[in-house]
Amino acid sequence: MSFYRNSEGYSDPTAGAVLSNIRRQERKKAEYQRRRKSTMTAKEFLSRAYRLDKKIDWKIRQVDSLNDLATKASSTLTGMPKSTSSSTSRLADVVTKIVDLQNAINGEIDRLVDIKAEITAVISTVVNEDYRNLLELRYLCFMDWEQISVEMNYSLRWTYTMHGRALTAVDRILEAKECSRNHYSSQQTGL
Repeated sequence: MSFYRNSEGYSDPTAGAVLSNIRRQERKKAEYQRRRKSTMTAKEFLSRAYRLDKKIDWKIRQVDSLNDLATKASSTLTGMPKSTSSSTSRLADVVTKIVDLQNAINGEIDRLVDIKAEITAVISTVVNEDYRNLLELRYLCFMDWEQISVEMNYSLRWTYTMHGRALTAVDRILEAKECSRNHYSSQQTGL
């Protein structure tokens, strides 16, 4: 046990114990924060599909907007004859942008399918069936909380409580996966 000397020079074992406890808590907090920086939280991991789905939706809207623009560019008629090369090149530029965006959307849809498969694999390892159902409805079907509580026949408050517990379960699963991945990589490198 470490002793702390007060301003009058007397040793104070209680203050020493308190200071040791504070230092220990600060070390634990620093270690926790260091680990958190290197791994995703459960919510971050599960929310990746939703964010990518929204990104795909925005790109689809951009394609729709460009299609409207292409339609307008090709159907603009005036009484005066004009050079067709500038309007043709504008139309070609719009069509090129549409094709590029559609290719990007297809690539992101492939990524979304892969991410949903990863999320499904993690959710399927959650032991509690209600937690699994809740996580699937929220992070794979993108339902809002009210819809989930009605679907599962629980109050909204209980749905939030279960969500917190389900996230804790997923955090443990992700930490176990990270530990096994680190252990496997250290074995491969001979450490």
